[in-house]
Amino acid sequence: MTHREIRFHSLHSGRLGVWALSLVLLITFASPVEARKRKRRKKRDRVAAKAPAGPNFDLGGWFHEARLASRSTSIGQANRGQLVRSEKMDLKGRSWRFLPAIRQRGTYYGKPALVQLLEHAGDAVAAEFPGAIVEIGNAGRADGGPIVQSKSHQGGRDVDLVFFALDRKGRSRATGRMLRFNADLKAGPYSLDVGRNWALVKALVTSEDPVVQWIFVSRPIRAALLLHARQAKEPRKVIRLAGAILHQPGDSAPHSDHMHVRIFCSDWDRAAGCRDYGPDRSSLIRDDWLLEERLLLLGRRARHGLTKERLASLNALLQLPGVDVATIVDDLLCDAKSTIVARAVSLLPRLRSDKEDETLSRKLTCAPNIDTLYVLFKPVATYQHRRVWKVARKILTEQTCRAPKPDEATGSKNLPELCALAAQALGYSRTLSDGLLLTPLLESKNRAIRKRALRGLQTLYTTRVPVVPPDGELDETIPRAERWSKFVEAQHKLKWARQAATQLQRQGFAVNDRLMRKENAPELLRAVKSNQPISFTAQIVLARFNDLEWLRPLKAKAAYARFSALVPPATIEVAPQTAKPAKATKNRKLPELPTLD
Repeated sequence: MTHREIRFHSLHSGRLGVWALSLVLLITFASPVEARKRKRRKKRDRVAAKAPAGPNFDLGGWFHEARLASRSTSIGQANRGQLVRSEKMDLKGRSWRFLPAIRQRGTYYGKPALVQLLEHAGDAVAAEFPGAIVEIGNAGRADGGPIVQSKSHQGGRDVDLVFFALDRKGRSRATGRMLRFNADLKAGPYSLDVGRNWALVKALVTSEDPVVQWIFVSRPIRAALLLHARQAKEPRKVIRLAGAILHQPGDSAPHSDHMHVRIFCSDWDRAAGCRDYGPDRSSLIRDDWLLEERLLLLGRRARHGLTKERLASLNALLQLPGVDVATIVDDLLCDAKSTIVARAVSLLPRLRSDKEDETLSRKLTCAPNIDTLYVLFKPVATYQHRRVWKVARKILTEQTCRAPKPDEATGSKNLPELCALAAQALGYSRTLSDGLLLTPLLESKNRAIRKRALRGLQTLYTTRVPVVPPDGELDETIPRAERWSKFVEAQHKLKWARQAATQLQRQGFAVNDRLMRKENAPELLRAVKSNQPISFTAQIVLARFNDLEWLRPLKAKAAYARFSALVPPATIEVAPQTAKPAKATKNRKLPELPTLD
């Protein structure tokens, strides 16, 4: 064979091999056995994707919790906290001693770091002034919490130290009590020992672990200590640091009889929920790694696991300082567990009080079941927003609210109340056709649903008694549900403002046929004094006149107090056409007041 023939045959045989391999693979994958295997794999993947998370446990998180559980930790703020695994300080040591009254009080506990700081400070003063003894007042209780003598001292990070004093002959004396020094640094026969007190302050402010946050003293004592430090030519860095730490508090006594020392939360304390308030110091070095690890661990536990563990994790998350948990709370608003959603709803005002209603109304569409929807819908039932009304219409359309026992029809005990809230919400929608959804509920077997549906109709149509013009009052012998049905059928295609103006005129208020005119303001202000439904309608129009961000109906008395202040009756005259119109204030928000709920 020639070279060309050999090349042709090899190429041809290679192509045949590729085709044969493709045919084998096609037969293999197209076989019924392989098809069933692929189907099972896809189903397994889908189940795994929808399956709940596994056990709420990971080894790294366990080690983190174990280390945290074995340490002494300060939780909360100094004036609202507790201390876990405290350390008892000896009542008398080589360079310190507690006042006699402290033994009976039992306030000689604190964080180990605070105990070490006091021992170090006492030794430093004794080294510079041999024989000096630091006298200590209140530290804290064994488990933290409030003490009678102070608002703070609750987290194991505070301690009171007695000032060193000199007698008449200038000798250092241990007084055994707290002396109150005046502006001249005198306390009866005693005077302030500035030298020893500065040595104590210097030992405290130069501590690197723990770092002192505050030393509360009166202004004259602070000035004397800093003057002594400058005269003694102490390092400028130490003087600046002492000047920042020494402080007379503005919300308590001036501390002219003792110095109040407070240390910062450690990194482990912050991971447990310890909170500092006030400025940081240049000597303070933070490592946020522990806090971030704790945040990730608690965030994971709050989203998955047993309900009890999730609630505990969510509560612990809120104690962490300087972390944003709004995203986690937003996610939990769409949770399937109504108890988790209820807890998340209760936390919203603390996280974003100005956007609470907006967040809840946005989350209504993600509720996976009736119980969760009830928890989300209840706080915003009277909220003036299209999303709320849309969900309310969906509830009354899709749910069996007219059943004799709606809870038995769906298996949810919250359905009757949810239907009642939806009926109340549509009363504020200003869409008269919503009356067609409310009138059938007047025949419901559930009393709460009937009551809310009637109130919704009265609010929506601005009347307590249905009147169909020009026939006047309907026959009172006709059942109430039938009377309202005929009234709604006759009125539901009208504009809300036109229908509301007619009803206000029928009830004795001299308003113009065009309700949204400012010359109606005096009569509308008078209508605000009335009870529902007239007051609510008048509030709507007056809020629009003043460009108010009006979210919820107010009680008649409170509404009149606010609207009369914003729109005084004497100034609501129709201005001449030559006069310049008053500038409208945009995005003004009506003050928070009791709602109609």
